[in-house]
Amino acid sequence: VAAPLAHGTGDSSWRQAGAIEPDKFDLSGFPARPRDFEEQRILDAIESARLPGAASSTKASAHERLSRWYANRGDEERAQAEAKRARFWSDRLR
Repeated sequence: VAAPLAHGTGDSSWRQAGAIEPDKFDLSGFPARPRDFEEQRILDAIESARLPGAASSTKASAHERLSRWYANRGDEERAQAEAKRARFWSDRLR
């Protein structure tokens, strides 16, 4: 799995985002290799979200999928962190 993308230094949206690092995907509790179709789809969504110029909706969706995956496994801390990242990108759609 690829490393999280680094953010730009001059973008004021990063300062507004604070410590949530909206382009980071926390895969520390996710299997290194997908074990099923759902996990493969999550990794595919993350890969799409990491592409240069990816839409905010694509990024929000990938974070939402990962958040739900963590929540379904009882990992509320990671689920909430990913949900915050998803909200960051969803808010940019308005």
